[in-house]
Amino acid sequence: MLFIKVHKKDAENARVKLINENVLSKEYKAFSEEDFVFFPVIQPIDGYTLIKRRGTKTVKGKKIKDVLGEEISSFDLIGEAAIVEIPEKLSDKEKEIADAIMKVHKNVKSVFRKMSAMEGEFRVRKLKCVGGSSNTEVSYKEYGCSMRLDIAQVYFSPRLSNERERIAKLVKGEENVLVMFAGVGPFAIIIGKKNPKAKIIAIELNPVAVSYMKQNIKRNKLRNIQVIEGDVNLVSPRNCADRICMPLPHSACDFLDIAFASAKNNCVIHFYAMVDLKDMPDKVLDLIKKAAKRNGVEIEIMNWKIVRPYAPKVNQIVVDFKVYKKIV
Repeated sequence: MLFIKVHKKDAENARVKLINENVLSKEYKAFSEEDFVFFPVIQPIDGYTLIKRRGTKTVKGKKIKDVLGEEISSFDLIGEAAIVEIPEKLSDKEKEIADAIMKVHKNVKSVFRKMSAMEGEFRVRKLKCVGGSSNTEVSYKEYGCSMRLDIAQVYFSPRLSNERERIAKLVKGEENVLVMFAGVGPFAIIIGKKNPKAKIIAIELNPVAVSYMKQNIKRNKLRNIQVIEGDVNLVSPRNCADRICMPLPHSACDFLDIAFASAKNNCVIHFYAMVDLKDMPDKVLDLIKKAAKRNGVEIEIMNWKIVRPYAPKVNQIVVDFKVYKKIV
């Protein structure tokens, strides 16, 4: 069996990365020896050396894939909860699926089935408890940061963990960072933790998410984050930011005008969008360029990349671009 070897202090970050990239084996157990943890993987992953070791299976007899079926290729793990999408034809197996997930992931105490898409202005979905506790409040850890949230009342995606770390590493010195659609604070908190000299403004509309974000900032003992509750279009400060994060992939294009108004000269904007494979990335780049022209600014596309597959023939992408404003 293939494993990666990581130091114990880096184990949680490595586990999150393996889960988000769907390469952590569900059939074998991780184990530790001295100061190191060995995680089973189904394929090589950049940044880690592969080691061949004998492994212990997590479930005897029936394999997990036999229980979950090919239609259930992945699920989100958020703290003690797993959120899984179950096709209607497998509804009669939802309890069996939940039991299998909890057998593989010993820390999971609750399994919830997705009962709707993300909906409403707060981007939350209906959930049904199909295994374990029905408590929807969970604790989540990412890159040394601890957060509490209610998965039924706020939007949160563990699949953006690598993006949050990437942006945090890009921030330099005393940058002023504006995080739009900040949710319970993951972008702001990870940036703030890694960059104590940075000044961060985090804006969120959902009052429940705002409450959790304030708690999470205190939980992580951060003093460099200002929380603003409200609609980004109405409350975002003008000409304030050296860097702007726009993690609202389904409709961030509706907020480009206010992003340009909030940007300082030479501001870098990280813009997230959902795009069909056939349109990638031209449709998104065209939207950004048209918005820039409309707002009388110049832009430079610095980078774009696929963040994750979202649906058949649809990817979530991020575009990093710089804004140049006329100096008056």
